[in-house]
Amino acid sequence: MSNIDYKKNYEEVVFEKITIQKEFELFKKTQEEIINKLVKDYEELKEHLKKYTAPKGNKKYYEKNKEKIIEYNKKSYHNKKLQKINQDKDEDNKSNL
Repeated sequence: MSNIDYKKNYEEVVFEKITIQKEFELFKKTQEEIINKLVKDYEELKEHLKKYTAPKGNKKYYEKNKEKIIEYNKKSYHNKKLQKINQDKDEDNKSNL
């Protein structure tokens, strides 16, 4: 009887070990897929962002004309602000009629 119990226990342990190994392999494969997907997304994002970084030529132009650009941006912002105020006034006038 003791031989049967040992044999049965041994088989159960071996079965559990095999099951755990399969689960671990599945987990490992899933983790590798996730890592590969994240690396691929990172590379795609890096390439996408390269399109929006300023080349050195643009940097030189900006450094030369920095004051002009800043002044242009200020004027543009001011004009947009005035347009918004005028639109708001027009809407208020229409609603009062």
